[in-house]
Amino acid sequence: MADHIGQHGVGHTEMHDVYKAWHPPGNPKTSCCNNADCRPTRAYVDDNGTWRAWNGLFWLVVPPERLLPTDFAGDGRSHLCESAGHIYCFTPAPPRS
Repeated sequence: MADHIGQHGVGHTEMHDVYKAWHPPGNPKTSCCNNADCRPTRAYVDDNGTWRAWNGLFWLVVPPERLLPTDFAGDGRSHLCESAGHIYCFTPAPPRS
């Protein structure tokens, strides 16, 4: 199966088995993943302490209620579940020293 390329970027396929079990914090009945919206991403904390994640087009502000624990994917990278600018879930990479 080839990685989905385009609007959602590359990387979903390699982590699909991890993503499919993710739920937004506080809402275990809803999934973060619809088989195309989760992938590894770049991210940073801005001067206000807010996470921002790259969706391939824009730096999106991550709402605190969509923030999963650090390194939730277990691979040391940030991951974003997002569609059309709406963030379903985000997990940051561990801090670098």
